[in-house]
Amino acid sequence: MGSKLSKSRTILAIAGFAAIASTLVGCSSDSSEGQSLVVYSGRSEEFIAPFFAEFTEQTGIQVDVRYGDSAALAAQILEEGENSPADLFLAQDAGSLGAVSAAGLLRPLEQSILGKVETKYQSVNQDWIGITGRARVF
Repeated sequence: MGSKLSKSRTILAIAGFAAIASTLVGCSSDSSEGQSLVVYSGRSEEFIAPFFAEFTEQTGIQVDVRYGDSAALAAQILEEGENSPADLFLAQDAGSLGAVSAAGLLRPLEQSILGKVETKYQSVNQDWIGITGRARVF
């Protein structure tokens, strides 16, 4: 695999995919050839893989995805600590994101991303956002 995108030893976390493309494009340089991005995804491969494929097609940046349960991936990140290879953590629940955030392993999101999401869907530390939702009714 080529060189990884530079990162500040912390992980960017988003609870969905809508804002990822603009976030990741902001991480890429003019020359994206040979770059790669490591994603830990608690989202189902069948739903999220097409977005990663489109991102690679548009940017040339390869995406290496580890799929799994959000809580298990959060535990993996906590175990790996600052040595985690993850550049991005996608989770299906706020609890998993909160655990990684509480450990100080997430970096704050840029204002250009936060501005796209209502404050009530942002973490207090502004290091993750919720951009998809689920309604359960009887």
